[in-house]
Amino acid sequence: MNVLGLERLDSGDRTGHRLRILVDGRDLVEFVRDVELASAVADKQPELAGSYAGPTLWRIADLAAHLLGRPDPLYGEGGRVELLVCAGCGEPGCWPLEAQVDVTEEQVSWSDFRQPHRPNWRHRGLTFEFDRAQYEAAIARLVQQGWRGPDAA
Repeated sequence: MNVLGLERLDSGDRTGHRLRILVDGRDLVEFVRDVELASAVADKQPELAGSYAGPTLWRIADLAAHLLGRPDPLYGEGGRVELLVCAGCGEPGCWPLEAQVDVTEEQVSWSDFRQPHRPNWRHRGLTFEFDRAQYEAAIARLVQQGWRGPDAA
Protein backbone atom coordinates (compact mmCIF):
# COMPACT_ATOMS: atom_id res chain seq x y z
CA MET A 1 0.00 0.00 0.00
CA ASN A 2 1.08 3.53 -0.72
CA VAL A 3 1.03 6.26 1.92
CA LEU A 4 -0.71 9.60 1.22
CA GLY A 5 0.71 12.86 2.52
CA LEU A 6 -0.87 16.29 2.08
CA GLU A 7 0.62 19.72 2.67
CA ARG A 8 -0.64 23.27 2.30
CA LEU A 9 1.88 25.40 0.40
CA ASP A 10 1.87 29.14 -0.16
CA SER A 11 2.11 29.47 -3.93
CA GLY A 12 3.89 32.82 -3.62
CA ASP A 13 1.52 34.42 -6.13
CA ARG A 14 -2.07 35.59 -6.43
CA THR A 15 -3.45 32.05 -6.38
CA GLY A 16 -2.96 31.58 -2.63
CA HIS A 17 -2.38 28.25 -0.92
CA ARG A 18 -2.04 25.12 -3.00
CA LEU A 19 -2.36 21.48 -2.12
CA ARG A 20 0.85 19.47 -2.29
CA ILE A 21 0.19 15.76 -2.73
CA LEU A 22 2.85 13.33 -1.57
CA VAL A 23 2.87 9.60 -2.25
CA ASP A 24 5.30 7.63 -0.11
CA GLY A 25 6.98 10.94 0.76
CA ARG A 26 7.53 11.96 -2.87
CA ASP A 27 5.70 14.79 -4.64
CA LEU A 28 3.07 13.45 -7.07
CA VAL A 29 4.39 15.95 -9.65
CA GLU A 30 7.74 14.11 -9.68
CA PHE A 31 6.10 10.74 -10.35
CA VAL A 32 4.12 12.27 -13.21
CA ARG A 33 7.15 14.03 -14.70
CA ASP A 34 8.99 10.70 -14.83
CA VAL A 35 6.22 8.93 -16.75
CA GLU A 36 5.32 11.85 -19.05
CA LEU A 37 8.85 12.68 -20.17
CA ALA A 38 9.04 10.15 -23.02
CA SER A 39 5.70 11.32 -24.45
CA ALA A 40 6.63 15.00 -24.07
CA VAL A 41 10.00 14.43 -25.78
CA ALA A 42 8.24 12.60 -28.63
CA ASP A 43 6.01 15.69 -29.01
CA LYS A 44 9.17 17.87 -28.99
CA GLN A 45 7.91 19.61 -25.83
CA PRO A 46 9.92 18.09 -22.96
CA GLU A 47 9.25 21.14 -20.79
CA LEU A 48 5.58 20.10 -20.54
CA ALA A 49 6.35 16.86 -18.70
CA GLY A 50 5.17 17.26 -15.13
CA SER A 51 4.30 20.94 -15.54
CA TYR A 52 1.68 20.75 -12.80
CA ALA A 53 0.98 22.03 -9.33
CA GLY A 54 -1.54 21.09 -6.71
CA PRO A 55 -4.95 22.71 -6.95
CA THR A 56 -5.59 26.04 -5.26
CA LEU A 57 -7.18 25.22 -1.93
CA TRP A 58 -9.73 28.03 -1.82
CA ARG A 59 -11.37 26.57 -4.93
CA ILE A 60 -12.09 23.20 -3.30
CA ALA A 61 -15.20 23.36 -1.12
CA ASP A 62 -14.80 19.86 0.37
CA LEU A 63 -11.30 18.39 0.38
CA ALA A 64 -12.44 14.95 1.53
CA ALA A 65 -15.09 14.69 -1.19
CA HIS A 66 -12.55 15.87 -3.78
CA LEU A 67 -9.96 13.26 -2.85
CA LEU A 68 -12.56 10.52 -2.43
CA GLY A 69 -13.71 10.80 -6.04
CA ARG A 70 -16.62 13.23 -5.56
CA PRO A 71 -15.11 16.54 -6.70
CA ASP A 72 -16.82 19.81 -7.42
CA PRO A 73 -17.82 19.73 -11.13
CA LEU A 74 -14.99 22.19 -11.85
CA TYR A 75 -12.52 19.41 -10.98
CA GLY A 76 -14.09 16.34 -12.54
CA GLU A 77 -17.02 13.98 -12.46
CA GLY A 78 -17.87 10.30 -12.48
CA GLY A 79 -14.99 9.40 -10.19
CA ARG A 80 -12.44 11.21 -12.39
CA VAL A 81 -10.65 13.92 -10.44
CA GLU A 82 -8.16 16.63 -11.39
CA LEU A 83 -5.47 15.82 -8.84
CA LEU A 84 -3.07 18.37 -10.34
CA VAL A 85 -3.61 21.58 -12.30
CA CYS A 86 -1.58 23.94 -14.49
CA ALA A 87 1.57 25.10 -12.69
CA GLY A 88 1.32 28.47 -14.42
CA CYS A 89 -2.21 29.65 -13.71
CA GLY A 90 -3.77 27.04 -11.41
CA GLU A 91 -7.04 27.16 -13.32
CA PRO A 92 -9.12 23.97 -13.45
CA GLY A 93 -9.16 22.52 -16.95
CA CYS A 94 -6.19 24.54 -18.25
CA TRP A 95 -3.56 21.78 -17.98
CA PRO A 96 -5.01 19.17 -15.62
CA LEU A 97 -3.82 15.75 -14.62
CA GLU A 98 -6.88 13.57 -14.15
CA ALA A 99 -7.12 10.19 -12.45
CA GLN A 100 -9.83 7.71 -11.73
CA VAL A 101 -10.37 7.61 -7.96
CA ASP A 102 -12.02 4.43 -6.72
CA VAL A 103 -13.02 3.95 -3.10
CA THR A 104 -13.88 0.75 -1.27
CA GLU A 105 -14.44 0.12 2.41
CA GLU A 106 -10.76 -0.73 2.84
CA GLN A 107 -8.84 1.25 0.23
CA VAL A 108 -8.63 4.18 -2.17
CA SER A 109 -6.96 3.74 -5.53
CA TRP A 110 -5.80 6.16 -8.22
CA SER A 111 -5.50 4.81 -11.75
CA ASP A 112 -6.04 5.65 -15.41
CA PHE A 113 -4.14 8.93 -15.23
CA ARG A 114 -4.73 11.24 -18.22
CA GLN A 115 -3.70 14.59 -19.59
CA PRO A 116 -6.83 15.48 -21.60
CA HIS A 117 -4.99 17.99 -23.79
CA ARG A 118 -2.50 15.26 -24.81
CA PRO A 119 -4.63 12.11 -25.25
CA ASN A 120 -1.68 10.30 -26.86
CA TRP A 121 0.45 10.62 -23.70
CA ARG A 122 0.76 7.43 -21.73
CA HIS A 123 0.90 7.19 -17.96
CA ARG A 124 1.78 3.49 -17.73
CA GLY A 125 2.62 2.24 -14.29
CA LEU A 126 1.15 5.27 -12.57
CA THR A 127 -1.24 3.56 -10.16
CA PHE A 128 -1.46 4.04 -6.42
CA GLU A 129 -3.34 2.13 -3.73
CA PHE A 130 -3.87 3.55 -0.27
CA ASP A 131 -5.27 2.18 2.97
CA ARG A 132 -8.51 4.11 3.35
CA ALA A 133 -8.05 4.80 7.07
CA GLN A 134 -4.56 6.27 6.50
CA TYR A 135 -5.83 8.24 3.48
CA GLU A 136 -8.71 9.81 5.40
CA ALA A 137 -6.41 10.53 8.37
CA ALA A 138 -4.08 12.48 6.04
CA ILE A 139 -7.03 14.57 4.84
CA ALA A 140 -8.21 15.17 8.41
CA ARG A 141 -4.72 16.31 9.47
CA LEU A 142 -4.64 18.96 6.75
CA VAL A 143 -8.13 20.18 7.61
CA GLN A 144 -7.18 20.38 11.31
CA GLN A 145 -4.18 22.54 10.41
CA GLY A 146 -6.56 25.32 9.51
CA TRP A 147 -7.78 24.72 6.00
CA ARG A 148 -11.56 24.45 5.74
CA GLY A 149 -12.24 25.47 2.13
CA PRO A 150 -13.63 28.65 0.57
CA ASP A 151 -16.63 28.93 2.90
CA ALA A 152 -14.52 29.01 6.07
CA ALA A 153 -14.99 32.00 8.33
